[in-house]
Amino acid sequence: MIRRPPKDGRNSSPRRNLSRSATAPVGQRPQYPPDDARAMSPRRNNRELEVLETNIRKTLKRQADRFQSSLTALTEKMNKVKLNHEELEKQNQLLGEYISHLGQRVAEANPHLQRSVVAPGSKKEGET
Repeated sequence: MIRRPPKDGRNSSPRRNLSRSATAPVGQRPQYPPDDARAMSPRRNNRELEVLETNIRKTLKRQADRFQSSLTALTEKMNKVKLNHEELEKQNQLLGEYISHLGQRVAEANPHLQRSVVAPGSKKEGET
């Protein structure tokens, strides 16, 4: 855990002494030169702020609705892909079973072909 240095080791922050004439009187706005950014900032009343807030809320609501509809569309597409994948897996399994049974029937019907039929990727007898 980090500990604060002892008080003797810390430097005190400098004090700010402002004269009373340096601050603007309460209730009056300070005057700035025309090219100062503070003079150019808009001063809005409550009604203008309410209108701005309402517009921003409407914009955010539209964006949220658009994002929600996009998310719903993506979810639907994802579910369709998932269903298609499951269907393909089932069909692949059925096809594998069919090929296996077909191979067994061929082997049973033609026992003399068993030695010449080799599974893909395996080596024939006598090969090294």
